[in-house]
Amino acid sequence: MKTEELINFYTICEYQSFNKAASALFLSRQALLRSIDSLENQLHKKLFSRSSTGVELTDFGKVFYEEAKPVLEGQKRLLALPEEYDRSKRNHFTLGIRGRFGSAYAIRKIIAEYEESHPDVSIEILSLENNEIELLIAQEKVDFAYSILPVTLPEISGEVMTEIDMCLVVSKSHPFAKVEKVTPDMLEESKYMVCSFSHHTARIFRSYAAEHGKDVDIVFNTPDLNLVYTCAMTEGIAGVTIKRDAWMGEALFDDIVVKSCDPPLKLIQGLIYKTKRKYTKEQRAFMEFFKHSFHNAYYVTADKHGE
Repeated sequence: MKTEELINFYTICEYQSFNKAASALFLSRQALLRSIDSLENQLHKKLFSRSSTGVELTDFGKVFYEEAKPVLEGQKRLLALPEEYDRSKRNHFTLGIRGRFGSAYAIRKIIAEYEESHPDVSIEILSLENNEIELLIAQEKVDFAYSILPVTLPEISGEVMTEIDMCLVVSKSHPFAKVEKVTPDMLEESKYMVCSFSHHTARIFRSYAAEHGKDVDIVFNTPDLNLVYTCAMTEGIAGVTIKRDAWMGEALFDDIVVKSCDPPLKLIQGLIYKTKRKYTKEQRAFMEFFKHSFHNAYYVTADKHGE
């Protein structure tokens, strides 16, 4: 009995289809059938009953499946053992970043540089949603993350690394277009659409307004900046977005105006981690390196582009 025959049998059981199993195994249907025929001949028992409605295990096939399953899972563990062994010999860290984060390239470059100079360290980047990052760090399923501040869970701490200016995008007919800067006392004069990939950006805008005793009417969040431009021009809704992205709308559309807030509205991001966790010396060293390197990479790049 060959290992390949067991794997083929197990895959058919998982997919409940010869065609899907053959595709997953990169085999022709005929080759897969020959493999099963060989296995059945060795066992002197039928494993599957074929019909026009699909593939089903025979009574003996069900018993054989339950016995074969732990054998195959054990084999998978054995095959994965070399990689797991190598990883266990290294300091393996996990760094979470929020999904679709724009500076992922810079982060990957920083990590590559650190791993090159620290061959005993392995750092895995996890793309996560903001609403799960803090919880995973609190549960110690993720070591640390680069995410939006302030944090919401009491057991999580954060250190500011970047402050990004935000602004309002309005049409030339909007009342905000007539002022130099939008002040908090004006915020209740408009409805808003927040351009963001998570609810956190909307929370930041609400908090900004609440700090000044205002309650803003947010229509909805959207990751589509073009939709923000459209609604600003056609519906008179003020868009809330990152300032460096908003200038594109002002350049492309004649009826779009970008307005800053006074005091400034900022998207603050930084390194977050579990407050009372005892991080290793290697983890603390990487955290310091990451903060320093990202600060230089981000602000030097921003200065070059006039951001």
